[in-house]
Amino acid sequence: MTNIGSALDSFHSRTHKLGLDLNRIKTQAIVIGHQRLLNTIDLSKIHHIKMYNITIPFADSVRNLGIVLLLL
Repeated sequence: MTNIGSALDSFHSRTHKLGLDLNRIKTQAIVIGHQRLLNTIDLSKIHHIKMYNITIPFADSVRNLGIVLLLL
């Protein structure tokens, strides 16, 4: 998950230069995939995703500009 954290840090740096800012308090991660594969994933065993040393929590559903993504 280090690559994801590095990508998030890079994304934040670039968007910050454009005057945009990610709300680190509201940011959440979700794993998306086929239900058969999702059933094999134990989120407690996955390394935490970090952005500027802030842990991004995993969620069963997330909202993105009013669109809700659900883990079924």
